[in-house]
This record gives sequence, C-alpha cells and structure tokens, in this order.
Amino acid sequence: MSNRGFLEKLLNGASVEWKLLGDEDFFEVANKSRRPVKASLREAGLTPYYGANNIQDYVDGHTHEGEYVLIAEDGSASLENYSIQYATGKFWANNHVHVLRGQQNVNTRYLFHYLCIVNFVPFLTGGGRAKLTKGQLIQIPAPIPCPEDPEKNPVLQRLH
Repeated sequence: MSNRGFLEKLLNGASVEWKLLGDEDFFEVANKSRRPVKASLREAGLTPYYGANNIQDYVDGHTHEGEYVLIAEDGSASLENYSIQYATGKFWANNHVHVLRGQQNVNTRYLFHYLCIVNFVPFLTGGGRAKLTKGQLIQIPAPIPCPEDPEKNPVLQRLH
C-alpha cells in the first residue's frame, strides 16, 4: 500500500487540514534543551541518551520529560527511511535530533506514525552529510484530521 493510500485509510474520510510543523498552535519544537555531551564526560545513569539514530548511552540527568518525537537533524543511517524515534518519560537529547510533540489536539503518537512515512529528502540540505535544519523542519506539512472538531477525529479515537 502506498503512503498516500495508508494515510487515506487511516483518516477514513475525515476532513483534513494541513499544518506546518512550525505552527505553534499544533506543534512544539523543543530543541532549546538539547545538549551534547562527549562520551568521556557522560555520567553513567539510567536515562536514555538519544542521538540521530537511536539510544547512544544511558546517563544521569535529563534534558526532556514527556512524550516526544525525535527526528534526526543529521547523521540519519538512511535517507529513504529517515531516522524517527518515539521517546517517553525522562530522556537526554543531544544536538543531532530535533525534539517535537503535538500540542492541544494533536496526538504525539499519531505525529510519530505520520512522520515515519514522510519523504524527508526534499527537506534535506548539504552534500555528503545531509542535514535537516530547523528552518526546513518547520516547513514540513502534517495532516490534522477534523481540526475544527477533535471529538470526530478518527485517528485520535483509535489511539486512545
């Protein structure tokens, strides 16, 4: 099934409004708290330390707490299957991932699943090491089902 067919099946005929990831009424980009720490300087702990492709280590402390989607800023292992991660609870995000979540009536888990089917290649810059800048990230559109009436949103009903 194509990505478009999957999305249409998921939405089941619901009205859709497309919003850019930079629309702060619908999405929060929480990059300001990201902090890289060299491996030799990390204090061992139980908190996952996320990089572009996955958990890199476990450290003491955290940069974020809650439910978030992590998108590789650079260093994704694959451009065709761009690195998207789902993180909950306390975690540490380094500077190689963008950290975002849904606001108000946008379920973060839905956002994660949608971003897993996005083609990021048109939004990447750079040559040898492709990069998804924040400026490009906030230009990515995402479908919001039933934005005027979240109670009718078929996606949120299935995710709860």
